[in-house]
Amino acid sequence: MSLAATQAAARARHGWRGGPTFGAASAASSSGRYRLAPTLLVYGAILGAATGLVLLDALAGAIVMAIFALIGFSWREDMMPVLPAILTYQAIAISAGAYFYTLYGYFQGGGHSTFIDWSVSNSFVALFGILIGFRIGLTVLKGAVDASMRARDVNYSIERLFFLTAVLFSVNFVFDILPKQIWFGAAHIITNALALRFVAYFILLLVCLRRREGYGYAAAGTAIVMLPELLTGFSGFKEIMLIVLVSAAMYWKPWIRTRRQRAINRLTIFIGALMTVLVLLSGLIWTGGLKEAWRGIVWTEQAAEFAPIERMGHFFDVATESLDDLEIEPTVEAMAARFSSGTLYFAYVIERVPGVVDHEDGALLNLTLYNAMTPRILFPEKKNIGSDSWLVREYAGVQVAGAESGTSIGLGYPAEFYIDFGAPGIVVMSIVYGFVGAFCIAVFAWVARNREIMFALMAGLLTESMMAIEGSFIKLLPGMLQRTIIAAAVIFIVRRPLITLVTHRGRGGDAPGAPHALAGGATP
Repeated sequence: MSLAATQAAARARHGWRGGPTFGAASAASSSGRYRLAPTLLVYGAILGAATGLVLLDALAGAIVMAIFALIGFSWREDMMPVLPAILTYQAIAISAGAYFYTLYGYFQGGGHSTFIDWSVSNSFVALFGILIGFRIGLTVLKGAVDASMRARDVNYSIERLFFLTAVLFSVNFVFDILPKQIWFGAAHIITNALALRFVAYFILLLVCLRRREGYGYAAAGTAIVMLPELLTGFSGFKEIMLIVLVSAAMYWKPWIRTRRQRAINRLTIFIGALMTVLVLLSGLIWTGGLKEAWRGIVWTEQAAEFAPIERMGHFFDVATESLDDLEIEPTVEAMAARFSSGTLYFAYVIERVPGVVDHEDGALLNLTLYNAMTPRILFPEKKNIGSDSWLVREYAGVQVAGAESGTSIGLGYPAEFYIDFGAPGIVVMSIVYGFVGAFCIAVFAWVARNREIMFALMAGLLTESMMAIEGSFIKLLPGMLQRTIIAAAVIFIVRRPLITLVTHRGRGGDAPGAPHALAGGATP
């Protein structure tokens, strides 16, 4: 029997219904290629030039070019495109205020600074620094990453993945309703361990999209994951929508011209457009009044008396009222203000440092290392860093709400790098930040030795630790390292029983010795 016939028979025996896989042949033949980069650079140049001419703003055009370049040079064809997604999300947040100023002639919320262009430019330098650090890290640590990229395909059971997702999120709910005080210094450790409940859900998404079946399970799993987020008073649902979008995007390969791949590409574009619309719509509703109205209910002692189902009903009632009262223009301004607050504060920092406040010469980095190296469970007397608002007050000179009102307003990691070491510090520290992110992914890959588990851990880590441009490096880096250590330890212990649990008849692969498909979707 020919090689192609053997492969087809193996897939047919195990219910395989297509879609590209990323096995040993993939890693060997096309490891790390960035096929989208040339095309996106051309489109970016054309759209950027058009934007600059229409708005008569060179920076606006440069932003478009930069976003396309970030996507192109971060989108590896053999990896889940989480890095392009978080870089794009941050780029939109950085540029929202600048575009608003160009279109309306004032910065949203009444702020003003002559250093907005410098703030935007330096923030994009930070994003490119992260990209460079990531690519260096993935190259240097290629051997560890290949431990998962060269792993054999697994014959997952969609049904088992769904039920495991349901069980894990039910268990997590028990911990959510327990008072955090009983966890003592282990609160962060338990929280990071519980975050691994997303692994089964991420794999469920990947498998359903790859096989083009089980969409009902994927939708039900998404509801199980997303609905509890609506009850918290935070907008954690946006990360879940982003993961759905990224999971679908992994199978979008426009350079493959086969009929099957064109069908997959069309489905991917549909899912991407749907998720984009849902994110924008939910963002408008959330910002346009739902956030304040819902927090006024859920963050009160009275809310604790409601059962989860009752709280869900209250949420949808409040959401409906907010949608009825939605005013588009002020809501768009409020969204722009929320997205780009870090950009404005960074502009204020550039105005004041070093003219009014001296550079810190590494003091914030030392605080970051202190926070990373002294876990509270081992150092119960550890200093509580508390709200991030003190950074905005101290270095941007803006008296924002802080710990006294239970609020934390971030300054943003590019601004912190600038405060410590000036403009050169933004370049160097961003590269270091990206390299550390790649190192964490390599640790996951080496421990998991399974592509889907590695991608799931990668998605969770990056959306949690590197998605917010206004996040504080003092907390982001320690959180990233802590999550990596805990996740790697747990996966090291449970990897084999987990794979056995979620595969058909306990088998770990599609078929013994079955060849893998190439990354682009073609067969060898």
